Amino acid sequence: VVHHDLWDYDVAAQPVLLDLEVNGKTVPALVQATKMGHLFILNRETGEPVYPVEERPVPQTTIPGEYTSPTQPFPTFPQPLHPYGLDPDDAWGFTFYDSQACREKIAAADYRGMFTPPALDRYTIEYPGVAGGQNWGGLAFDRNSHSLIMPQNYVVTHNMLLPREQVPLRLLDRDGENYSLGEGVPYAVKHEVLLSPFGVPCVAPPWGTLLSV
Repeated sequence: VVHHDLWDYDVAAQPVLLDLEVNGKTVPALVQATKMGHLFILNRETGEPVYPVEERPVPQTTIPGEYTSPTQPFPTFPQPLHPYGLDPDDAWGFTFYDSQACREKIAAADYRGMFTPPALDRYTIEYPGVAGGQNWGGLAFDRNSHSLIMPQNYVVTHNMLLPREQVPLRLLDRDGENYSLGEGVPYAVKHEVLLSPFGVPCVAPPWGTLLSV
C-alpha cells in the first residue's frame, strides 16, 4: 500500500474478510484500511484489486543518498476517507492569535501532498499524520447494512531531518523527546504533532471520527 515508506505509513490494523457483490457476482474480498485514508479492496484468493488501483506520480526527495519511489498506489474506489490537501487557509485556533501562529507554521513548511518527502532545511507537513487516517483501531463489517465501520484521525505531523551530530547526545541511544534515530544513517528525524501555542491541533475539529462506509 506504500512504496519505500518514509512516513511511517505502515499497515497498522488487520484486514477484514468479506464476500462482496460486484456486477452480480460474489467476490471473496479482503479490505485493508491504511493510515493514508485509503481502502484497498482485493480478491483474497488472487490478490488482485477488485477495483482499479492507480500508480500516480509523487514528490521526489533531494536528500543525498536517499531515494523515493516515483509513484505511489491510489485506490480509485471507494473515495479517500481523509482529506488530501492542507494550506494556510486551513489553519484553525480558538483565537486570532493561535490561528495566525498555525497559519505561519503551515505556510513555512513544505507540503505537496501526503507523500511529501522529509527535508533537511525546513519542516515538512505529513497529512494524514503518523497516526492516520486509520491507525490501530481496525474496522468492522456490518452485513445487514453492507457497511464498513472504522475510526479515522485528522491530525497533522510536523517533520524535519537533522544531521545526527545536531541531535542532543543524551538522545543518541534511544527514541524520545520527538526524535527518531535511524540506524546506520546520517540523519535523525525531529517530529511533532502540529499544535497551536495553546497545545491544540492546528486544523479544525473533529480530530477523530467514527465512519460508516
